[in-house]
Parts: sequence; structure tokens; C-alpha cells
Amino acid sequence: MADGDKDNALNSVEFEFLKAHIAATMTLTEGLIAQGAVDARALDEFFSSFLARLPGNRQTLALRMIIEQWRQALAEDGGFGAAYLSVLADKNPGPGSGEAN
Repeated sequence: MADGDKDNALNSVEFEFLKAHIAATMTLTEGLIAQGAVDARALDEFFSSFLARLPGNRQTLALRMIIEQWRQALAEDGGFGAAYLSVLADKNPGPGSGEAN
């Protein structure tokens, strides 16, 4: 790994914070969908457009996978269901943590 890669890598604390922040945001979003304040179809279209613009490289892989999982859960059961909780329950270390899976 090049020095620049180490500088850009998240440590495990930063990664855990990021995962919790994403999960909290998606929980809020699910509540807004349930209340009718957010259109689930429009949200899916936004995610689809966002994913199409992301570079298909290693740096965006985790984000692309998470968003695609949420889109799939949204399409299957009309909500994110347990998808956002699985982010919090994930015991895999974050990128750059140096810990083994």
C-alpha cells in the first residue's frame, strides 16, 4: 500500500462512526417513507443515478454495495427492513484497520 493510500484509509474508529452514521440516516429515511414524506420510488431513482455516477473502483466498492443492498431491500419489502441494522451488526473491521476478518 502506498503512503497516500494509508493517509486516505479510514481507521476502524472512523469506519465504525461512518457505519453508524449511515445506519442512523437510513433509519430516519425509512421513517420518512413510512410517513409519506419521502417517495420510495424517487429515492430509488436517486440512488440509481448516484450509483451510475460513482467510479467503479475499489475506493467506492463498499459504498456501492451498501447502497445497492438498501435499494434491493426497499424494492423487496417496501422498506429498508433489517438492512440498516446489519450495518451496525457487521463485525468486519473497517478498511485500513489492519485487523484480520
